This record gives sequence, structure tokens and C-alpha cells, in this order.
Amino acid sequence: MNITDYILNEIKPLHLKGSVKTAKKMFNNFPITHFCMVENDMLLGCFAQEDIQTIENNDASLAAYKHLLNSFFTDENATVLELLKIFADNDTNYYTRFK
Repeated sequence: MNITDYILNEIKPLHLKGSVKTAKKMFNNFPITHFCMVENDMLLGCFAQEDIQTIENNDASLAAYKHLLNSFFTDENATVLELLKIFADNDTNYYTRFK
């Protein structure tokens, strides 16, 4: 089974230059637990909704909070079982392709 058929491409990742306010809006608009953070087409990690919601300074750059990034990923060759294990281990419900 090809997992790429189940990966969302419509939701764009966050970037270091983005603001906390933008990230909070994205979490409010989409029922997902993590957003990928990319820079120069490289995955830096994923911000968890519960971490972003605790940040009080909405005007701050996400770069100031990159220590909160979670690091987990998979590749296109992963099986559905492997993908489900990654989701369970990281308490996530979403994964995106960022190319």
C-alpha cells in the first residue's frame, strides 16, 4: 500500500520567519496536532499545538521557539503499520509532505 496517497499536500508547513500568531491561527483552522517546520526545503521538526498555545508573545518569531520542535518523520516507503506507530509514539494525527 502506498502511503503517499494519504499524505495531505493542501496544508503548507510553517517557516522560521513566521509568527506565533500565524501558527496559532493555523492550529485553530485545522484539527491537527502538529505542523511541520521547514527552512530551505529542509524539515527542521514539528511544532505541537499544545506547545504553541502556551506561548504568550503572539508577535514573536517562531525561530525563537525552535527548541520546542519535535523530531519525527517517515519516508514514502513506510508501511501503514510503521506510520501508525510513528503517529502513536508522537501523539500526532497529521503528517504532510513539504516538497
